[in-house]
Amino acid sequence: MPMRKILSLLWPLLVLASCTLPNQQEMDRLAQHQKRWEARHITHYRYTLQILCFCVPEIRQPVVIEVRNGLTVSITAVESGAAVDLEHFKRLDTIEELFELIEAAIIGKAAQVDVTYDPTFGYPRRISIDHLKDAIDDEVEYRVTDFTVLGKEKE
Repeated sequence: MPMRKILSLLWPLLVLASCTLPNQQEMDRLAQHQKRWEARHITHYRYTLQILCFCVPEIRQPVVIEVRNGLTVSITAVESGAAVDLEHFKRLDTIEELFELIEAAIIGKAAQVDVTYDPTFGYPRRISIDHLKDAIDDEVEYRVTDFTVLGKEKE
């Protein structure tokens, strides 16, 4: 079979592979860090979350989130210490939900998903998502800081 014909048959597969490879690499990175997180058996923790977006100030303010046994115990504003509206953070108030956010962005083929993971615990420290390449003000960044382990499952 002539080389030209072989290349013409393989070309669609190469194009398809090049389109799906970055998403698969991101999914693999996500899975790797989720496993690292799960291996720590952390059942009680606290972290500060700040969302940088073109959205209402209540969402942009840094908040401290405390989680015990997979359930949110409290969400308070860093600046005032006052409780905040849980509705604003209901899909972001556990580390597991942040992993789900990343997965949804990757599967949903966001124009760009950039994640920095904690090397020790595996949780996402920074998640930057640009849903539409040429859209303005659709970018969102989530920053996780001041992560503290308050309790672990007995191994």
